[in-house]
Amino acid sequence: MKSECLEIYKKTGTPQDPQKELLRGEQNLIPSYDASCNKFPKSVVTASSLDEIKQEKKLASLWKHEDIPVRRMYLWVLKDEKIFIAHEAIPVDSDRGFICHSNITAGEKAIIGGELWFLKEADGNIKVYINFDSGRYKTVDAVKQYPLVIDLFKCVGYTVDKLV
Repeated sequence: MKSECLEIYKKTGTPQDPQKELLRGEQNLIPSYDASCNKFPKSVVTASSLDEIKQEKKLASLWKHEDIPVRRMYLWVLKDEKIFIAHEAIPVDSDRGFICHSNITAGEKAIIGGELWFLKEADGNIKVYINFDSGRYKTVDAVKQYPLVIDLFKCVGYTVDKLV
């Protein structure tokens, strides 16, 4: 991570333990990738519209994952001076059946987490939409943390917007 981005990272907060009791399998470490230098996964799953993202978010919040034909949601976590991202559709031997934020951290401390979608725009560029919805690593000071996290994603090279 570039030094100017690392300075933003350090301001985002202090690592904290998961804020929920972990269910069976939620501490099992799953493969994730370091997105600290505007890296996209090799086979990134993109959305084609903001409406598509909002519909997936709505279904996911209702726990109706079986009704989502293509799961495009990723999870992100700030930990160890990096941005880690993993595709939410990864199956895990857990009570949930799919990953949660603590699978990215092996149940260890992290600063904050949320959900992320890659939106392929008409010009071919990919824009990142993020929110701060994590049951394990919630914001402790939204007013301070939200703009810093947006600035961090921008600093490492993403075109990013907050999903509302």
